[in-house]
Amino acid sequence: MKYYKYLKKEKDWSGETNPPSSLADLIPGKRGKIFSTTYVPAGKGPHPVVLMCHGIPGNEKLLDFGMALQAAGFCAISFHYSGSWGSEGDYSVKNCFEDASSVVDFILANKRSLFSSSAVFILGHSLGGLVACHIMDKRKEIKAGTIIMPYNIAQTVRDVKTSSKLRKKWEKIYENDFDHWLRNFSLEELRQEASAGLEPFDLASYGAALAKKPLLTIEGKVDEFLDKQTNMKVLREEIEKEPNNKMEKVDIYTDHGMNMNREVIKAIAVDFFSEQNKQ
Repeated sequence: MKYYKYLKKEKDWSGETNPPSSLADLIPGKRGKIFSTTYVPAGKGPHPVVLMCHGIPGNEKLLDFGMALQAAGFCAISFHYSGSWGSEGDYSVKNCFEDASSVVDFILANKRSLFSSSAVFILGHSLGGLVACHIMDKRKEIKAGTIIMPYNIAQTVRDVKTSSKLRKKWEKIYENDFDHWLRNFSLEELRQEASAGLEPFDLASYGAALAKKPLLTIEGKVDEFLDKQTNMKVLREEIEKEPNNKMEKVDIYTDHGMNMNREVIKAIAVDFFSEQNKQ
């Protein structure tokens, strides 16, 4: 039997009271139910927990990151923002911020006694990187975070306002890649939302707050979607202005979707969270 070499590694979980599992939850949010999946590690809780924030529109869901964290002893929660992938309500960037905060509330409520309230971490990719920055700033309960190729939404708003060429570029991206996945959202909706003030959408505004917490930043060397100069570099430079900041930087050969060296990226993120969990 050609698969015998793999089956020799099979573990019998029949005697284990708390084997690994995954749970689906509809988390209460400000606009209705937020669809989520929690990967639970083996053993009795409470466990350290990582909140995972995916990007826009969410076709890259980071689920394999959740499984890697599960194998390392963490609960990992994947969730979908309002107006996307089955979650109720309309989609907007501010709603994404609020939804992530609602998931933090769900973790702290800890109705199944799965989560350790003293070991709550966050991971964000692309737009989820901006969301993670916001949550690390606003929620003191977040102990540390990993930010992967964050999307500086404020720069898109500036581009649309100042350059017809860039406006056409972003209109094409939003219309073709984003709008039809998301409820009541468009580039124009984003522009109107940001008219009240760009600060929450700007990675530069989070430098001082993030400098106070352990932070791993991972940049893709061949990111074809987000320009490093106006996205990750903006965040890193603001953090580095702060004395005694706790940021670690990793640049790795990968594209925005992390299709190259993905296993390495996961291993680095898991190692970072494991080290922070020991602190």
